[in-house]
Amino acid sequence: MSAMKCSLILIAAVSAQLLFQSLITAAIVPSSLGGQRPSLHQQQSYQNQRILEDVDGITACSDCKSSEGQKCVGRTITDENCDNCSKGQAFWPCNLVKECWCWDTSLIRDPGDEDSGDIACSGCGRGGDNEICVANQNSLVPVGDEECNKCVTEGQSFWPCDDQDLCWCWDTTKPKKPPAPASGLSLAVELDPNVPTPCEILTRTKFDILAPNSTFPYTYEG
Repeated sequence: MSAMKCSLILIAAVSAQLLFQSLITAAIVPSSLGGQRPSLHQQQSYQNQRILEDVDGITACSDCKSSEGQKCVGRTITDENCDNCSKGQAFWPCNLVKECWCWDTSLIRDPGDEDSGDIACSGCGRGGDNEICVANQNSLVPVGDEECNKCVTEGQSFWPCDDQDLCWCWDTTKPKKPPAPASGLSLAVELDPNVPTPCEILTRTKFDILAPNSTFPYTYEG
């Protein structure tokens, strides 16, 4: 058999396999959703949190319906600027990738970004309804739970949500023990890379001797 003939047979076999896989996918996906392939917004709504896709606002908000409690909002810019993306606007900011997205207002306002080290309670609620953003009573700055709750329910990024010492994500299935505020001191390893790490100094054995009755979150793991 010639090399040309072998190549043609191989190409035909691969093409047939790809066609079979595409037919299987087309049959399975719509059947689980009532015979209709879901839109981008519908796929996102099936989850408790929203995943901010690598798409622009035109695509992300194309199926966003205010009559169903959905709202086209901004990730880093004001919501008013993104509102018209759901009405067909194609210029700024709707043409920006990963900026405007469709928020189901019945869910927590979570675009699905990686947890931010700058925003308090970032990612809070993804583990379930038992996770809520509350005030840290250990903080020296007074703040209420209702103010911290906005960090999650409204996606607020300014005070107090811009200070992780003020608000924290409490899993209501566990004791309400807020974390200690950061000391603000430099890490020893930043001053001397050869110094032992805290866990090398305070081993699990030593911790259990000093605090045998510790409870979450003041445990060795915590």
